[in-house]
Amino acid sequence: MKIIGRYFIVGSARSGTTLLQAMVAAHPRVYSIPETHFFCESVPRSRRRRWLGLARPQRARAALIGVARLTDQPDLESLIPLSGRFLRPYARAFVEIMDTAALRQGKDCWVEKTPHHVDYIPSIASAVPGARFVHVIRDGRDVVASQQFAARQDPGYWGEWTVRRLVELWNQDVMTSMSHLGRPGHEFVSYETLIEDRESVLRRVARCLGLEFDEAMLHHERAASAVVGWRKKHPWMQNPFQPVEDTRLKKFHQVFTEAEQDYI
Repeated sequence: MKIIGRYFIVGSARSGTTLLQAMVAAHPRVYSIPETHFFCESVPRSRRRRWLGLARPQRARAALIGVARLTDQPDLESLIPLSGRFLRPYARAFVEIMDTAALRQGKDCWVEKTPHHVDYIPSIASAVPGARFVHVIRDGRDVVASQQFAARQDPGYWGEWTVRRLVELWNQDVMTSMSHLGRPGHEFVSYETLIEDRESVLRRVARCLGLEFDEAMLHHERAASAVVGWRKKHPWMQNPFQPVEDTRLKKFHQVFTEAEQDYI
């Protein structure tokens, strides 16, 4: 057996990426783990350093240790480079860890979901052979409401965010995703359409990823623990364990004043 699919689900935080990840991970051929943040940690902020192919070595090693531990296969830490200035060896180790972990589980595909990997697509595409991307787009009003609601529930984890900054981030994420519209290896999913017609959307996603649709994808709760991991202790991470519900604009009207709603 060999790996034939390496998938990345990206988008704004709280846009439904975890739910879609659980649906894809419920497929009998797909392996997955919780968010890795590998490329967010490893790729430099500087455009020049990115262009040179450099890495942030200490952060890259720490991120890879985290990835290996998320697989519950500690021996995979032996694949991590001891040192190096460039991204490619660290990215190669990331792929090797994910590939090996998947194959040991009898899976020939894996899916990784870190929403903000949307900002690192060029680095991922050049470093991960055959990488394919699924962009989740959700109504911005619901996204910022969900983010604000989660931040109020758990400010120690989320920090404090202004409404203006949340709106700016959603716009930036959507513009970044849309810059890849129409490119091979990129599929777009409307969260609202996914909620309304799961099977049709999942059949399209499976086709894009080179998979046959499987009824197991309709039972996302079976893969919820694998994709949520340690975050299941947070109240704002319970949706993947629950039946799919249409809650459009519910939090939006609960969380924000009328003036804030108008601004958003």
